[in-house]
Amino acid sequence: MKEHKARAWLRAAYILGALIDAVMVPVMLIPELARVLWGFSGFSPTYRYAMMMGAALMLGWTLLLIWACIKPIERRGVALLTIVVILGIAAANIYSVITGLISASRMILSWVMQAILAAFFTIGYFGSREKK
Repeated sequence: MKEHKARAWLRAAYILGALIDAVMVPVMLIPELARVLWGFSGFSPTYRYAMMMGAALMLGWTLLLIWACIKPIERRGVALLTIVVILGIAAANIYSVITGLISASRMILSWVMQAILAAFFTIGYFGSREKK
C-alpha cells in the first residue's frame, strides 16, 4: 500500500478509536449511562471502583491514539497494540453474554464497532509495513 494511503488508514483508525474511547469514559463513570447501554443495575462500590480504574485506562488510551495520530506511520506500533486491546475487550464482551451478565442484543453495537475498528487498525498497520 502506498504510504499516503497507509497514513490515511492509520489516521482514520486513530481518530475513530479515540472518539469511541472518549465516549466510553463517561459511560464508565456515570452509572445511569451504563444502565442505558448495558442494562446494569445495582452499582456496588466494587463496580464503581473497577469502572473508575477502567475509565482511567480508557482515557489514557484515548490520549495515546491522539498522540499516534500526529505521526501515524512512525507510531504504527500503537495500531498493533490497539488490536490486542480490541480483542481483549471483545473477549470480555463474549464472557458477559455467555454468563448472562449482558444480553447479546445489547452487545451487537459493541461488536460492530470492534469489528470496524479492528479492520481499520489491521489494514493501517499491515498496509504501512516497510517493503523489503
